[in-house]
Amino acid sequence: MKDKTYQTLHVRPWIPGYSLRHKVIAKKLEGSTSPEGRIIQLLEQMEGLIMKTPTDLLGDVIEFHNKMELSYDGPPRHPGPERLKYLLEEVEEMSSAYLAEDLHEALDALIDLIYFALGTVDLMGLSPVFYEAWGRVHAANMMKKQCGDPKKGKTGVVKPKGWEPPYLEDLVESD
Repeated sequence: MKDKTYQTLHVRPWIPGYSLRHKVIAKKLEGSTSPEGRIIQLLEQMEGLIMKTPTDLLGDVIEFHNKMELSYDGPPRHPGPERLKYLLEEVEEMSSAYLAEDLHEALDALIDLIYFALGTVDLMGLSPVFYEAWGRVHAANMMKKQCGDPKKGKTGVVKPKGWEPPYLEDLVESD
């Protein structure tokens, strides 16, 4: 009889609409065609996809805005100087935590910064175009090249010859 091992497959809690928020403990049956073995194989294949599937972060913030009656559903706008003041406060919190080498506080500050930035996207009326804009910026960033030597801890990113920034103007034009 083959030695059966156990494997913990982490079902990531940030899958939109996914209800399991805890570990799935499963028996790994190498090469098995049993239903259990097939389920394990599928979970193993899915694990890579699950890890790459982020939460709908903007959706979470919009949900919060709706609950707090802060949501905005109009044309693109500037929500006022107070919003920028609060955004800069979040940057300052991150800077302080980073300089203090406090990873816990840095993580908290980064999440607050992202949360607040996404809230600003919503309050600026840019939520409907956010994912398209994100895709364009990401595609442009993926065209950049690495420079330096990662093995020596010296890395950087450069724009290659002919690189062009993403075109976003069409996403915020007024009628």
